[in-house]
Amino acid sequence: MRVWGASLLGLVGWSGVAGAAAPMQPDPRGLSRPDRAFDLERLALDIVLHPDDRSLTGRGEYTLRRLFPGPLVFDQVGLDIHSVTVDGAPTEWWVDDHRLVVPLHKQDTLTLVVEWDASPDTGVHFRSARATDAFDEVWTQGESQDHRHWFPAVDHPGDRFEYAGSVHAPDGWKVMTNSGDDLVNYLVMFAAGQYVEHVHADRPSVSVWVPPGTDMDAVSAVLDPVPAMMAVFAQRTGVPYPWGDYRQIFVQRFRYFGMENTGATINAQSALVGAHLNGTRPGIERLVAHELAHQWFGDLLTCRSWQELWLNEGFARFMEAEWFREAYGPEALAELVLWWQGRAKGSAPLAGRFHQAGRRAM
Repeated sequence: MRVWGASLLGLVGWSGVAGAAAPMQPDPRGLSRPDRAFDLERLALDIVLHPDDRSLTGRGEYTLRRLFPGPLVFDQVGLDIHSVTVDGAPTEWWVDDHRLVVPLHKQDTLTLVVEWDASPDTGVHFRSARATDAFDEVWTQGESQDHRHWFPAVDHPGDRFEYAGSVHAPDGWKVMTNSGDDLVNYLVMFAAGQYVEHVHADRPSVSVWVPPGTDMDAVSAVLDPVPAMMAVFAQRTGVPYPWGDYRQIFVQRFRYFGMENTGATINAQSALVGAHLNGTRPGIERLVAHELAHQWFGDLLTCRSWQELWLNEGFARFMEAEWFREAYGPEALAELVLWWQGRAKGSAPLAGRFHQAGRRAM
């Protein structure tokens, strides 16, 4: 993720990184990631959008495998849940303190189906031409824990699963969702609106979705360098681009500057302007390189808890620098580093905690 004009520490706001003088703190069990009794193997979402009243209807089918004794616990906020079934039969369930709890006793793999309505305050964002926007659209933003506002799930980065999504929007809208293998919850996405799609002439799996009327020079600045960036990152990591298609979609009033959803990055429409680095290097190129790098660091390799999110950003920043060094030479890299130094704020530690092992009784 790229947050323009703000530090990563300011975005995350963890108390453990509040200042250089803060004492190191141990991680008690359950803080960095929740205990869970089930592994999610497959998530299938069927979503019907109702843009006029800023709501949606959802159906989720979850293939689950038991890990440990205990109930199934999903995160949810404000969902109007209608029904829960297990292997086709109604089952006991309740909503408790922002959780959906299902007291399951089955010991092997099962299929859970949940149906709900939602009018989310966050997680799903509605834009309307009847308000201040140029056209109607709907898009999602999951990091860090906002998807629980529009579908029930274990809303943490420590579980990987296959995702299949179906999103129903008004006639004439284009819809994108990133169905595929090996996703984590916060990297699920969809976007729907009256977009124009542009496909790379030499690599059809690479595309850009932009608002109507977007200048083609701006489109080219986003689209053209991607295959070369992929080649540099593949050479540097030893791993080819891992997701098949790579799509970038530019949306109105995005909360940040870019978000690296698996195989489908969402960026701010405002990034399409011709901002420059010190008047020479295109600012949009930094954004494209940074979010593409996250497809390796953050998406393919994902931290198990939010406390290590700084690693995602650190590796993406490093790969961004590698692109500028390879594409433009050491002078461009030095220019980029000077630009970063000018924006750096403070010297607080990025990780202000340690892991405390349990003591053995003597």
